[in-house]
Parts: sequence; structure tokens; C-alpha cells
Amino acid sequence: MYDGAAGHDVKMILGDMNDKIGTEKMYKPVIGQESIHMESNNNGESLIVCAVSRNMIVSSTHFPHKRIHKMPWGSPDGITFNPIDQVLIDRRHGSDVKDIRSCRGADCDSGHFMVKVKYKQRIANTQKAKGVRQKKYRVEELKKDERVAKQHCKEIELEIGKKMNRGK
Repeated sequence: MYDGAAGHDVKMILGDMNDKIGTEKMYKPVIGQESIHMESNNNGESLIVCAVSRNMIVSSTHFPHKRIHKMPWGSPDGITFNPIDQVLIDRRHGSDVKDIRSCRGADCDSGHFMVKVKYKQRIANTQKAKGVRQKKYRVEELKKDERVAKQHCKEIELEIGKKMNRGK
């Protein structure tokens, strides 16, 4: 399903990965600076390998918060807490994620706490050709004067003809 999505789409994976992600230096570009554990377990390493193979980052370990806000899972004994719920996103859209934290107030009758992701998508401007100025049209004049509108149509036809000849 992930590989079937279009390349320009934003791809985000959220879920209980049952992992521990450490602070190993070799993983810093993928995991960031804010992991709690010193070493990754097998599931954590598998998650990192998966993220690297798909050009993603583990976004949930990029934000500085108090420890309590980094722990979206708590055991029934009330003593053990772990950050096993992760958010992965395409590296290209990594800066769109503004914040990730767990919220203890939401009770969903589970050992997991709600994970809140603040996401703000950027909208890129269209690419402009270097050195070529975009032609501006005086729409008001086209509406007022039929002679100007006909002249404009001829200019457009000439431009299209030039482009068609270059393509051949």
C-alpha cells in the first residue's frame, strides 16, 4: 500500500511499533536528537532500517519535551512507561510536522495515551523558468475592445505554433 502511493503524496506512518529507539550517532539523521533510550532494540533498528529504505524520518523523536510527554504507553503497574508509538514521515515533508507529543488527559481505556501531531503542509509555488518572464495579460482591455482580443488570440496562436515547431 505504501509503495503504491504516488510520489508527490505525503506519506505518514503512525502506530504502535513496540520499539525502543536509542541515541546512536549513526542514526541521528533519521531519529533526531530527542530519543529517551541509550540503545535501540531489535524492533527499533528494524524501524530505522525501514525508514531509511523509504527515505523517511522518525519524526516523533525530533521534538524536545518533558519526559512525560514523550511516553505514549504506560504499563498497568503504573511504573513503566515507554515511547513505543512512533510517527514516520517522508524526509521531504519532515519539516511540515511542527510538534508531536502524548496527551495524558484523553482516556481511551488502554495503556496507550493519545498522540497529538501538529502538521502544517507547505504549498510550493510553481517552478519558474530561469530567464523567461511570464507574459502578463491585460484582461480588462480584452473585455472592452474586441480588436485587442482578436490581436491577443493571434499572438497566442503564434506562440503555440512556435512551441509545436520546436517540439518536432
